Amino acid sequence: IDSVVAFLMNLAELPPQQLWDTFGMDDEKNDGSNGKKSYGKDLFSLEELEQGKCPSGINTAEWLPPRPWNSEELSSMFQSKAEELKTGKEARNEETVLIWYEHISKAGGTTFCGLAKTNLGQSLVPKYFCMPKRLDSDLADGRVGSWTNEELIGYSKRESHLLVANEWDPFSHDKLKLSGRTLDGKKFPLDPQHTSPQLLFVTTLRDPLDRLLSAYLFFGAGESPSDFGVWIRRNIGRLPKYRIGEKGAFRCNVARYNVIVWRYSGGNLEHPVSRPSSQQQETQFPLPMTDGKLWRDPFESAIRALSQQDLILPMDIMSKEQGQEAMRHLLGWGKVAIKEGKGKGDRES
Repeated sequence: IDSVVAFLMNLAELPPQQLWDTFGMDDEKNDGSNGKKSYGKDLFSLEELEQGKCPSGINTAEWLPPRPWNSEELSSMFQSKAEELKTGKEARNEETVLIWYEHISKAGGTTFCGLAKTNLGQSLVPKYFCMPKRLDSDLADGRVGSWTNEELIGYSKRESHLLVANEWDPFSHDKLKLSGRTLDGKKFPLDPQHTSPQLLFVTTLRDPLDRLLSAYLFFGAGESPSDFGVWIRRNIGRLPKYRIGEKGAFRCNVARYNVIVWRYSGGNLEHPVSRPSSQQQETQFPLPMTDGKLWRDPFESAIRALSQQDLILPMDIMSKEQGQEAMRHLLGWGKVAIKEGKGKGDRES
């Protein structure tokens, strides 16, 4: 994982124009003028990935982390437990594996939750968008991202659910311990008293700009005034009011510069809140974050946390064969066909 961090950190530290040149986006043969999709120099083997092929480029080892050490084992345990609960068979063991679904707003989460209910059945999935209720709380969304490991262990003993979804709070690195994992990829000894539940970590991601535009159209286009720049600044201005697990201002996080780094760094990516300068209009997009002191450590921890996910599914391929095969393999889901269509906040292609 260290080599993956170093490779991606080197890219992230490049000035924007140099990064653009590194990806070769201005090369004549890569500009899409031949009618084919432009991949630039394709440092991440996107063309192969989108064709369902395992990347074979010479630089693959530099950016592709190894699979979590027990991913296959937990996948098998999850599928066996799901089959037992769906068919009413007598449980062969008391150990439980849950799907921990990190729901990034406007990145396919509602679709994934629907697939979970179709494949697992309504009784094995929390009713409210796959988000569990907290003990002694009336809120349908119990904000599982703010729960301690002990709370999650207690929940799994009370409920037969095989999936919990976290939409609004950062990803808690502490949850990796339940699956015997750490941010550096080493094994973490499981507590003999609490070997259940272990977690299969799944998320769906989307092109950052598409996700941000979709969030604006979904959450902000009905506001007055509805200008995009104003909506961004209003949400950024509310960030200091946000507290993990609390109801107030939680939705403002959808407008962060880099919501994925914020989420997977455990919420450690600070977002400086400042008034527009004299050269900057209130409606303009905020200036990018360039201070390395603010983003380097969160960026690294986010890479390490993402490396411990069992399945990172790009939203664009959820409905394609390679995405469906990934869900069949890891989760054992046979009903993965997704009806194509656009929802509120999705742009026209």
